[in-house]
Amino acid sequence: MWVTFIFGLVIKGKVIWVGGFLARVPTSPNPSKGFTMKSPRIYTYKVTFEEIPDWYWGAHKEKKYEEFYLGSPDTHAWKWEFYTPCLEILELFPHTNEGWIEARKVEDRCILPDLNNPLCLNEHVGGCMSLDACRRGAKKTNEIIHAERDALGRSVQGVKNSGRLLAEKDDLGRSVSAVKGGIAAHQEKDDLGRSVNGVKNAKRLHEEKDDLGRSVQGVKNAKRLHEEKDDLGRSVNGVKNAEKTHKQIWESTMDGFRSHSGAVAQHNKANGWDPSARVRIQ
Repeated sequence: MWVTFIFGLVIKGKVIWVGGFLARVPTSPNPSKGFTMKSPRIYTYKVTFEEIPDWYWGAHKEKKYEEFYLGSPDTHAWKWEFYTPCLEILELFPHTNEGWIEARKVEDRCILPDLNNPLCLNEHVGGCMSLDACRRGAKKTNEIIHAERDALGRSVQGVKNSGRLLAEKDDLGRSVSAVKGGIAAHQEKDDLGRSVNGVKNAKRLHEEKDDLGRSVQGVKNAKRLHEEKDDLGRSVNGVKNAEKTHKQIWESTMDGFRSHSGAVAQHNKANGWDPSARVRIQ
């Protein structure tokens, strides 16, 4: 049987607001479950809306018979105010602790298949959160963690975490963690011996081209990298990197010739050997 519940707000004898909702109630509760027509009830329910196809599953334990209740939404509570909710009672349970436990189990079974359905307004069931709720939670947490910034606009917490993560160095001064990550990320190779992930990322990064056929992203990165100039008009970063490169000592694995990286590669090539047949010594 469907029953219409009408309610309103009266102030100083004037009707300020009137509303209502539609609910389905059983015509003859099962006596074996301890019901009387006026006893508080435990039931599972489904809330739908007249204007939209969304829905909401729930379970409710009444304090008094037929008390006003339309669910307990949090994230999507505005829909209850903006649209017209209709509550359908699905199943009644004994008004006992065991009945409440059973009702919650049935509620979980209703929500779980719909948890990631965009029309289902339930955001969690048991210990599981919907993907949308997880994304919102992660975004909010990330904003809180990285709210504090240093003079360079960097996240203070991010800098601290990076310092801890990259603290351990190998014999070449590289971050042990970063080297491990790089090896794992580029383990899969294509027919040319290139990293499959590296090739995919490079294609995505440099997909957009300018009028000269150059990578738009590459040009932007180069401008940022070489924006600062020294007194001779040279790129400060370029000079620093060149100095670092020329301080390195590499050795040809073919004949032991030593020099910087580029010179050893050229030496190997000039002798008809593989330019990459070299190792870094210092």
